Amino acid sequence: QVTIDTALPEVTLTAPINQTPLKQGAKLTGSVGGTLSAVTLLTYRFNNQQPVPVAFNDAGAFDQQLDLASLGNGTHVLTITATDAAGNLLN
Repeated sequence: QVTIDTALPEVTLTAPINQTPLKQGAKLTGSVGGTLSAVTLLTYRFNNQQPVPVAFNDAGAFDQQLDLASLGNGTHVLTITATDAAGNLLN
């Protein structure tokens, strides 16, 4: 029997949500989980900068300070990406 996994990983954010403006010390918190395959990588990035790995525990919980050092004043786009063992990618 073969199982095909095309389902995207799931990410639930608890922060930052509607935190404007973000300040030094702001954290990215929430949980990540696979559907059929385990999540192997979780990252965030601002704008088009390099992705920053996010550590998560066996239950998928994460709580990591955001690196805001390279950001100037103004509006920025935060992208969170989760990848599972089957290669499914959620942006």
